This record gives sequence, structure tokens and C-alpha cells, in this order.
Amino acid sequence: MVNRRIATTIGIVGCICWLMAGCSFGGAPVGASHPMVATVTPTQPPNIQDAPTDVPNTAPIVQATALWPHLAVHRTSTAYNSSRQFILQGTGTPDGRYLLAKLQSYDWPGYGNYSPEQVALYAPGTGAVRIIGAAHDTTHGVTGIVADNHWVIWYDRGLPEVSSDPSWNLYAYNLDTGTTKLIEHNPGYGYYPTPEIDQGMLVWDDIFGPVALDHSTVVIRLMNLATGTTTDLAHKALGPIINWPWVGWHQVTMASATQVQWDEQFMNMQTGETLTVPEMAAEMVLSGTSLVYNDGNSNGSYFTYLPDIHHPESGKQVYVQPGGFTMNALTFTGRYIGWHSLGNRDLPALYDTQQRRVIQFPIQYTAAGTEWLFITTSYVVWMEDPNTDQQNTAAANQHKDLPVIESIVAASQIMTP
Repeated sequence: MVNRRIATTIGIVGCICWLMAGCSFGGAPVGASHPMVATVTPTQPPNIQDAPTDVPNTAPIVQATALWPHLAVHRTSTAYNSSRQFILQGTGTPDGRYLLAKLQSYDWPGYGNYSPEQVALYAPGTGAVRIIGAAHDTTHGVTGIVADNHWVIWYDRGLPEVSSDPSWNLYAYNLDTGTTKLIEHNPGYGYYPTPEIDQGMLVWDDIFGPVALDHSTVVIRLMNLATGTTTDLAHKALGPIINWPWVGWHQVTMASATQVQWDEQFMNMQTGETLTVPEMAAEMVLSGTSLVYNDGNSNGSYFTYLPDIHHPESGKQVYVQPGGFTMNALTFTGRYIGWHSLGNRDLPALYDTQQRRVIQFPIQYTAAGTEWLFITTSYVVWMEDPNTDQQNTAAANQHKDLPVIESIVAASQIMTP
């Protein structure tokens, strides 16, 4: 599956691009019926190494339209409706059926016609939106939405604008049966979980007491959703990730009485093997035993790609953009890496770990650039800002010719569970 970390939500004020995995993410392109005009000759891959901080970019840039000449781009031009907005969550189901989203009022909480936030599935092939859950009232919101092919996970919490409730409720929705179950009600203590799921195995950081500097009240928990069996994996830990059978987390220790530090801990849940990567990652994503992380000290210009967590010394810093911007929300398919650069409006791009190059995608609003990019196993998704009240999306598809979606969230397309 594709893993993602800290996937900040985005409103569809721009562009959705999708690339079907069956054709290009793993091999040679398959033609569609709408060729693009741009052609760029691919350059030779660079020698990736620990680049000095004064080198802003060591990865060559190749245009996606040069690699896949029949890249098809499709756009929509409408929002959900006049009072609601459709917000993608930075991930989707591994099989490509759905992108995850929530529906949210345009009004601020406590004002106007604000209504409870809803958990939604967006089917990019048809444009249909399926609502599967909601916050229990207008003072609470839904967040932490993740999924595998059979389960969608989220939690609701009090909205700080209108609620002082620190508690949260963690839910699991079964895509096969259409049923929802409450995984946990937690008093919260001001600490919120970061759930992740793969192959029916749910992992999250749970808290059982007031937040302590050493995170002594935080535990990493793993639940088999088919059986309901829960296992505690680690204490004094946070930020779990999963790519079954591997689970990872930040293992916290104290550098001094007032200074927290951590290493990255990994466990194979089938063999019991444990590994430690001696890095303090600000965020990380795992695919098999390959790891991508941002150490928080890169000035936004690079991430570190570790081909195998068994060999922490093999990690290489990959420079993909000039410094001065914050790189976060990493996503990783095992070959391709996506990222979001806060404050930077470059063209949407992926890093190809096999060919060691950046692949850049075409956009319509070239003056504005892009604000967001994430990848799933099946899709590349980005957001453009046309600087108008119109909301626009685009789709790049090299497997088949998708129809132009005129309204991804028209009322007639809403389906209830």
C-alpha cells in the first residue's frame, strides 16, 4: 500500500491529477487518447549522495509528458455547493477505488449555517461521493481519516473554536458491510492520536493519563479489526506508521531533564524482528523495508531516502527543491515519493527512486503554481489555485480516458451508507 504521514487536509480549490498505477507507476506507459504537447528529453540520473547544504538541487527534473506522451488531464470547475466544501485528506484506498475526504461548512464553527463535518469517499472514476460518517454535533470535527481496501478509520474531537472538550472517539467503518464500530472513547488529555491502517491492522498512539514530557502516558497500540484483538507495542512512543507486517514509531527518551529525543523503532509483527534507525525524524513513511523521512533540519530542501531499514547507514539525502520552504506530508509508494512544500508554489512533482529524478506534471494555472501534492498507489493528486472563486480539479490518467468530471460533488451523486 501507499503510506503517508501528516497528510494535512486540502480544499479542492484546484487540481486533482491521477495516474493509474497499472500503467506507469511501475513500468512502461500505456497510451490514452489525449496526447500532451510538452516534450522534454530525460536527463541522466544524478549520483545521489549526502549533498552539502549549499547545493539546492541534485535531482534532475523531467517532464511527465516526456515520459508519458499520452498523459490525459481532466478538470472540474465546481465546489460541493454554496455552503459546503469538499476537502481531500491526502490519501486513498490502495486499490484506487476511493480518495478520502470530508465535507465541511464554509462558515466558521459557531457561525452561520455550520453543520457537522462528514466523512466521505470520492470515487475518481465516476465522481461520486459517498458519505460514511459524521461528527456527532456542530462543536466537533472529523480528522485522521485513513483507509486500507476494507476499512476507513477516523476520529472526532472538539473544535477549538467552539468546544473545550479534550476527548476523542476513534471509529472504523467496514467498506464491505457498511457498518461502523467505535474503537475507543478517550478522555484525551489534550493529546490526539495519529491512526494508520494496513491489511486490517490498525495502529495508533493512545494516551491513558495527562501528557508528560517523556510521553510516559502514551502507548502504541495495534488492533486486528477482524478479531478485535489489541496488542500494546511500546510505551513512551508516538507517531506510529504501518506497512504490514512492519510497524514503526518514534521511541522517546530523555536527553536531559528538560530535553526530549527519540529514535525510530521498527518491529516485524510476523517474525518479532526489531530494528532501530538512530534518527530523529520529524515525519516518516514506510514501504516494505524502505523508509523516507524528513529530519526537520533540511530547511525544506531535501528528504532522506533509506532503501532498507536494516542498513541505516545507507540513507541518502535527496535535494529536490531550493531551501527556505517547509517540506512535509510525505507520501511513498515504494518507488515514487511525493511531498508538499508549505509556502512554495512549484509545479507538482514526484521523485522516482529507481531512476533518481524528479518527474514534474503540467498545470493550468502556471502563475499560481501548486499548493499541494500527494500520491496513492493509483493516483497523483495536486491542487492548483486559480485565484478565483471557482474551484478546479484536474486528472492525469495514462491507463484509460476518463471523462471530464463537471461536478465531483453534485447533489445527485451523493450516496448515503
